[in-house]
Amino acid sequence: MSIIIQIQRRLGVFKRIVSRRLLRRTSAVVRFWQSLNLAQRCYAAATLVFFSALFFGLQGSFYKVVIGVLVTIAILYEFWPRFMLVWNSLPGRAFILFIYAVIANFALASASGLVNSVSGVSAASLPYSHNFAIILMLPSWFFITTLLALVLVQLLMPLYLLVLLLLKPFGVHGLWHAPEYRFVFTTALIRYGWMLLVLVKVVEVSMESGIVSFFSDTPSELVSTSSKVKDKGVIAAQIGNPTKPVTLAEAANSIKAQIKAELEDEFKPATALEADLNTLPESLSGNASETTTEEERVVGFDLSAQGAAFRLMQKQLLAEFIFNYEADEFSRCANPEGTRVVELNDYEILTIRPLKNDDIGYTYTVIPCRSAAIGNDVTP
Repeated sequence: MSIIIQIQRRLGVFKRIVSRRLLRRTSAVVRFWQSLNLAQRCYAAATLVFFSALFFGLQGSFYKVVIGVLVTIAILYEFWPRFMLVWNSLPGRAFILFIYAVIANFALASASGLVNSVSGVSAASLPYSHNFAIILMLPSWFFITTLLALVLVQLLMPLYLLVLLLLKPFGVHGLWHAPEYRFVFTTALIRYGWMLLVLVKVVEVSMESGIVSFFSDTPSELVSTSSKVKDKGVIAAQIGNPTKPVTLAEAANSIKAQIKAELEDEFKPATALEADLNTLPESLSGNASETTTEEERVVGFDLSAQGAAFRLMQKQLLAEFIFNYEADEFSRCANPEGTRVVELNDYEILTIRPLKNDDIGYTYTVIPCRSAAIGNDVTP
């Protein structure tokens, strides 16, 4: 019995020691967590979720959404007070308004060009459509301003980290922070890493959706790319049915499928690649470089096709708005049957007619105004 009692006593002592150590560790973790502010907690939680998903091999968009929400909350929590501090000062407000004015000027010009490319007339003749085009251009300019802000932060953050390291021996542990703000350099380093990942993700999303691809090309390059896509795609899509009309989207999909088929034909089996590796290493390296070039060409064409598809969607929405809301069904000027009219001036009108098998879906024609007041024949 004495041996059993001694074992029970030793187990009790061991349990008390373990519980005390766990309590100390737990209290230390709690004190550490309570010493962090909201932004630091979000950064820490996002980092833990990221490494947990990476370690356990967890996949899915849920973890990416959770990380994105946590990082976004942290960035807004840290930068919004500084933005308000700049906004509440007169020079800062003037600078912010100047930036907004520059962006608004570019957005107005882009919207005007979009209206002109669809209707063939000046955007001044279609004021409501011009405003609608500005709304359509907002996603593009939102991504562009976000990219510019993130790139500016990426350029300035290393300088901030360097200044913190230089001032640390002099007892200065933080700049523009409250005295109770802890782990300034570690937080800045983690923030820099997460903002770099956010920049990469924004660029990836904007390129995959085709939102900012239009702004990376010059107008001449766009025209040449569009004409090449049309020529090659129409030839490929009309094989076996030469009279079939082909749209730009069908042509782009056709040429992309053709390039991918050519790449698949050029790929060799694994056994052939191993034999070539032992016999002709130089030729293999050349084939690998050629394959890489072909893959880059396919990726580049895919991004261009997505940008063209996004631009085409904007044109289609704008064309629908012009026909259904901007144009009039009746006018003082005679118009052909089945068309809608926009009066440009006293002597000219813009007629809009629905057209099937067309990318935009409508055709625009400027004709003279024929009315009884002018004295011309009313029959168009």
